[in-house]
Amino acid sequence: MPKSFRLLAGPLLTLLTSLPAAADMTRCLDLADDDARLACYDEEAGYAPAAGTPSDTDQADAGTDTGDWTIDVEKSVMDDSTNVFLFLDADQQTNCPYKEAPHTIAIACRENETNLWFRFGGCFMSDIQGKGRVTYRLDSDQARTKSFRESNNNMALGLWSGGQAIPFIKEMFGHERMIVRAQPFSESQVTGHYDIAGIETAIKPLREACNW
Repeated sequence: MPKSFRLLAGPLLTLLTSLPAAADMTRCLDLADDDARLACYDEEAGYAPAAGTPSDTDQADAGTDTGDWTIDVEKSVMDDSTNVFLFLDADQQTNCPYKEAPHTIAIACRENETNLWFRFGGCFMSDIQGKGRVTYRLDSDQARTKSFRESNNNMALGLWSGGQAIPFIKEMFGHERMIVRAQPFSESQVTGHYDIAGIETAIKPLREACNW
């Protein structure tokens, strides 16, 4: 046997014998997608990612998960700026008598102004005599209370300026659950429970539109 052939044969034999007996690399050749083809070769070679190492898909999902938030985008008819709205319905709630509408968190960027408001299932809301105070709790954090203002139709309590709304919204970042309680006019307190996970991703277009 020529010396050059012996030099090549040794490493080649070692490579072939190191692969699993059932390895069939040929099936990977027909895969057009580069990532899928590489994964196929890894599988046939017996390679497994280290435990706890996130895949590319996991990382992509983490960056695109908007949770249960609904996102609406429209153009302002007044100045052609981008208006962005986020909505989230409560998954548990207590309502005023004879009211069945969902409790809702709404966040908006309208003509470069950020607002946040809570709707309480059709209850009549007012900020007189301390009724505009909203108590909220994020995950297992201590509950806090903040004064809100009534909406023009008295169906919501809100923070109607960016200076008030933006810090409140940022408090929600990094949390998954939010409980919101308020007292409608001449009624008992009502409470909504929200799954706010994904807000950091969902709110990105709104933050871009309102420049914060």
